[in-house]
Amino acid sequence: MIHVPYKGIAPAIQDMLGGNIDAMVAGASAAIPHLQSGKVKILAIAGSKRAKALPDVPTFAESGYPNVMANLYLALAGPAGTPPAIANKITADVQKVLKSKEFLDRFVDPYGYEPIGDTPQQFEAFLKKDKDVSGKRIKALGIKLD
Repeated sequence: MIHVPYKGIAPAIQDMLGGNIDAMVAGASAAIPHLQSGKVKILAIAGSKRAKALPDVPTFAESGYPNVMANLYLALAGPAGTPPAIANKITADVQKVLKSKEFLDRFVDPYGYEPIGDTPQQFEAFLKKDKDVSGKRIKALGIKLD
């Protein structure tokens, strides 16, 4: 395969749908609408387990590629120095929304996402661990920036 960089998901999807590229990696929210229309076939999920929205799509590990792993994570950030009381209130509000059936039904489950709702401290620890793990993988694979 040849890597073709794009300036966003929309032009990449357009080129795939138009037959200019044969395959791509995309988030579920970008791919699922085209799966439902029959214009694409999702071959594998890059997460550690199958997506609820795509129960028949295997993970890369299940497909024989155990080292292919990529999880998307989103975070809510605020300015440095935000008072802890405000950060804690925002965290509690976000955690409440992430448990809301309406939110899950509309924005999470259709795309196979899994909300976590960590505290700022938990997410900071996760980022540190993820950076360490990713750094080791990058070194082991000899990946370099152009």
